[in-house]
Amino acid sequence: MIAHIPLCMHKKAQKVLVIEGGDRETVRQTSKHDKVREVDACEIDEKITEISRRNFPFLAFSLDDPKVKIFCEDGKKFIRGKNEYDPSVVDSTDPLGPAKVLFRKDFLEAMFKPYKMMLM
Repeated sequence: MIAHIPLCMHKKAQKVLVIEGGDRETVRQTSKHDKVREVDACEIDEKITEISRRNFPFLAFSLDDPKVKIFCEDGKKFIRGKNEYDPSVVDSTDPLGPAKVLFRKDFLEAMFKPYKMMLM
């Protein structure tokens, strides 16, 4: 549902950002939508992607989809200055450890800024 609701609400979602998502289910569900042409997946830890490929091949196969690009870096840094995504989805763990920055006001404002500009 974390992917389907925003993608159904956004009538022309073509380029989607998924931040985090560990098991890659959100990426898999996002790539199912016909209107989506590109999915950029940003995962802070490359090991998570490796573990997903090894232990959850039924989910991780979406990583081999030609419209999916994987970026291994901090989501907060990745989104800074970007406004090229239609919807962005944050599939995060609890606000502990490295994921805690994804719950901070500055990160949420950076995620919302491109959409705020579209609404004006």
